[in-house]
Amino acid sequence: MRGLVSSPGQALAAVGLFALMGWPGLAPVSATETTAPVDPMGAGQRMYREGLLPSGEPMSATVQGDVPLIPSQVACIACHRRSGFGATEGQTLVPAVNGAWLFKPLEIGRREFYALRGEGPGARPAYTDETLARAIRDGIGADGQPLDPLMPRYALEDDDLVPLVAYLKSLSSAPSAGVTDDTIHFATVVGAGVAPSRRKALVDVLEAYFRDKNANTRQETRRAVYPAMHKEWKYRAYRKWQLHVWDLSGPSETWRAQLDEYHRNQPVFAVISGVGEGTWGPVHAFCEEAEVPCVLPNTDRPVASETDYYSIYFSKGMALEAEVLAKHLTETVPDGPILQVFRAGAGQIAAETLRAALGAGGDARLEDRLIGPDQALPPAFWSELARARPAALVLWLNCADLQGVGALAATADPTRLYLSGTLCQAPARAIPPTLRPRVLLVYPFALPQAWARNLRRLQPWMRARDIALTDPYLQLNAYYAARLVGEALMHIRSNFSRDYFVERIEHSVDRLAAPSAYDHLSLGPDQRFASKGGYLVRFSDQPEGTLTALAWVVP
Repeated sequence: MRGLVSSPGQALAAVGLFALMGWPGLAPVSATETTAPVDPMGAGQRMYREGLLPSGEPMSATVQGDVPLIPSQVACIACHRRSGFGATEGQTLVPAVNGAWLFKPLEIGRREFYALRGEGPGARPAYTDETLARAIRDGIGADGQPLDPLMPRYALEDDDLVPLVAYLKSLSSAPSAGVTDDTIHFATVVGAGVAPSRRKALVDVLEAYFRDKNANTRQETRRAVYPAMHKEWKYRAYRKWQLHVWDLSGPSETWRAQLDEYHRNQPVFAVISGVGEGTWGPVHAFCEEAEVPCVLPNTDRPVASETDYYSIYFSKGMALEAEVLAKHLTETVPDGPILQVFRAGAGQIAAETLRAALGAGGDARLEDRLIGPDQALPPAFWSELARARPAALVLWLNCADLQGVGALAATADPTRLYLSGTLCQAPARAIPPTLRPRVLLVYPFALPQAWARNLRRLQPWMRARDIALTDPYLQLNAYYAARLVGEALMHIRSNFSRDYFVERIEHSVDRLAAPSAYDHLSLGPDQRFASKGGYLVRFSDQPEGTLTALAWVVP
């Protein structure tokens, strides 16, 4: 797992600075005066995140005495994470290496006296520029003891150490924007074209959650000022939450400028939830470039990227449905043509993803039928499709488009029909009983039975706050996102680093007991989609029209 060192092999994927805080170290190496690079912070960041020297050449290092690392294994970020706060897995500790930890003494609490000791196991003096350079190059800690053998020893010249040490001093050393001494600011984004009823459903849940959080029922404000000595780490971190609603308008090309203006007027620590009816790309780009975490927005068009960091989604949306279906079609549908019908927008994203996921064989089997934006789909349209005799008919259409699909029931052709659970969330109303035995639904949400239980858990909370249940999917997910943010903030103490917050989000999903519209949510380091699969479901006769899962499919 990236960012963790629990074996020599994982250490080889590791970092520029393994156990600099609190693991035994050695003896100093003198550092000569050098001329700093033109952009020392940028150069230091590249060394830490990418393992590249200011010259652009890869850094070199060894572990376990004489085992050389290859260029892709030397970046510090792999073990100490982007924030520099390190990580743990089981009994393995990867200590923090940011400025707030390196350049102050590490003291260990004496529980019986609520006091601190600065000597003995686990304690160490503060690093200086010289002892930090020695640790990086020679593996000797601030206390003069050897560091762990899995900490790489780097072959770095004095000139190259200057930007790296400067970057470590600045790394997560001050609260990120959007945090004051008593308030932490959040935003939620409402895309252009979102119906007022959906906006209200989202904002009502978030505002109610924020009111609860700020109610001070446990006297957090007083405890933040006068904490008990042994709980100071916890209560000093208390901040009032403030929500800002960022409403977008006009063409999507103008959204980025609107978001920049909102953020200039009031920086926020993170974006919680949100809702969009079309593209989410401009919001994603803003969050990545402004380095603002964007936690679980409601969109069926998320941006999938191997390198982006700050945007975390429930799932890949329509692309996930297409990948689930592609795996199913490959394994179960015999050779023969597959016809997919879709409109521009979310349906087209799914259609294009399905073609790519099926690969070269899909190009030969797959036929596309793009429906015009105002084109009606009368019974004659469906009869024409039936005459094409495809082995499978994939309908990336909403429930309204399926009103005439019953015409297919009059044909003797046993073509299997596949529908989208995202685009048609009430299929029993759209599909007549005579056609249901031939229908499979790609369903990325929790199964209806589990979904109903999740909703029953949320409804008492909503009723107590006079919130009408008008958009269950959206309201469940908004509540879950707010709960997840609260869980993550509980564990960052007073370290209000956006990067560290994202890392805590990654670790909080698996243990969060809160309802959402999805099943099997989990995250790990650098994962950005919490739901990795989807169900294939069919209609059941007991009771009529209900949905029963055939399989959970992970592409």
